[in-house]
Amino acid sequence: MWTAFRRTVVVAWGLASGFASSVVLVAAVAGAEPPGGPVPPDAASSDALAAARALFTDALQDEQAGRFEVALGKFERVREVRETASIEFRIASCLEGLGEPAPAYRAYRRARALGGQDPQSADVSRAASERLDALGRHIALLTLVLPDPAAAGLSVRVDDAGFDLAGAGSVPLPPGRHVVNATSPGATPFHAEIVLAEGAQIALTVNLPPERSPSAEPVRATGGRSLARAGWWTIGGGAALVAASAVLLVVRQEDIAALNRACPGGACRPGADATETDLESTRSRALAEGPIAVACGVAGVAAIGVGLYLVLAKHGSAAGVVRLPATPFVAPLAPLVARAGAGLAFVGTFR
Repeated sequence: MWTAFRRTVVVAWGLASGFASSVVLVAAVAGAEPPGGPVPPDAASSDALAAARALFTDALQDEQAGRFEVALGKFERVREVRETASIEFRIASCLEGLGEPAPAYRAYRRARALGGQDPQSADVSRAASERLDALGRHIALLTLVLPDPAAAGLSVRVDDAGFDLAGAGSVPLPPGRHVVNATSPGATPFHAEIVLAEGAQIALTVNLPPERSPSAEPVRATGGRSLARAGWWTIGGGAALVAASAVLLVVRQEDIAALNRACPGGACRPGADATETDLESTRSRALAEGPIAVACGVAGVAAIGVGLYLVLAKHGSAAGVVRLPATPFVAPLAPLVARAGAGLAFVGTFR
């Protein structure tokens, strides 16, 4: 419905302005000087200009008759001979008649820019501005915010169409879903999918962070394996200390039992098998074995705790989370200290 109505409006507007436009355009094609001065003789021959003038007349008749696709092809051929604001305006008008508002918006914008450079095309520039205002309500404008300065080799594509970095600005797009991709040497590719509503004006920042080194992961993995290996070695050492503590406690209990048999109640019987020197040695050894056993046990439990931490930290880092048990290893330490807390009940003097 909108397309049919728009085509009707375009045809009516074209009929009303066709005569004036044809006069302006024929003059432009026939040899009006561009803003930069006269065209050199080798830039466009008189034969080419005559053919372009005839082609323009045919294209204008096709446009006024509603044959926009045919007229568009002819106007584009005329533009190859000489690009002016008026010819760009007629191309935009044909695109609008074909129901392609986004390309038409770009062409009207180009016509306005060319008209601003040529005082003789001021009317065309104003007419292009009016059409831009009208079309702006039915399309979406996407502004891409690019890195500053732009990296060498930067490539940006919107819906698989190249984006002109030199003429960076808002990109007219039809409402709906669109895809933006950007690549640059040594940077992580950028990809974004957006949905634009009619009349929307959106700014999108193109972020291209540097690529991570490929060797980063292997180094991290090697470090994790070394961490786990150190943890297991620490656990092994701690277990050995705990075992030594247990052995010392057993030997200490045997020494205490030997002293009790030789000297019940602290009084050594005459004629005992052990000499006074042996008993003193056994007593000294029993006194030393207790603290040493406690120290080995505490150090062993601490070493086991550190080793488990290193192993769990390695596995947790692989999953992104390190989980450790709350108040680790407190329970095993209490009975060990309790067992080692008994003193040597050895009183009296040796005779």
